[in-house]
Amino acid sequence: MRVATLTVGGSGSWVYSASPTTQWSSDTSSPLSDIDTAINGVVSVIGRFPNTLVMSWEVWKALRNHPDLLARIQYVRSDAIIRPADLALWTGVPKILVGTQLYEKASEGASSSPAFVWGDQVWLGYVPPAPSLMTPSAGYVFTWEQRTVKRYRLDERHADKFEVEEAMVPVITASDAGAILYNCV
Repeated sequence: MRVATLTVGGSGSWVYSASPTTQWSSDTSSPLSDIDTAINGVVSVIGRFPNTLVMSWEVWKALRNHPDLLARIQYVRSDAIIRPADLALWTGVPKILVGTQLYEKASEGASSSPAFVWGDQVWLGYVPPAPSLMTPSAGYVFTWEQRTVKRYRLDERHADKFEVEEAMVPVITASDAGAILYNCV
């Protein structure tokens, strides 16, 4: 949740941020063109191609049913199902992640209102395979101290209780290594 909030929470955080002219849930939209423009926003600044794209299930549902994308596979596959690997092939971004995590956005006591952590945005950026001081990375999750785990026996409940403590913080380390598309669906 912290990484998603940091990544898609503020519109001024990344080198390129925009909203598609037409939302991708519309048949007249151009999602691949919108993604390509965001990719160009990163490449033209850091000289590296984004290698990670993250979206919510809500955005993925619109993409996998988009007529422009379905047209690319209609005579190639009998099942006519678009997969993240297809999007990776068409965009050149090798790692496509679809976030299905939900959070409760309703106040306590109100009717339940689950929402996707990644919202209706698409984030893409360059993340190196290993940490490096000399390579731009959109961000890191810094951890320090050792994780501590304490285990207690609760005999009256016939259960064990675990307390886990760790210190970590997600940080944007190169805002010019990422791009975001808002209000995609």
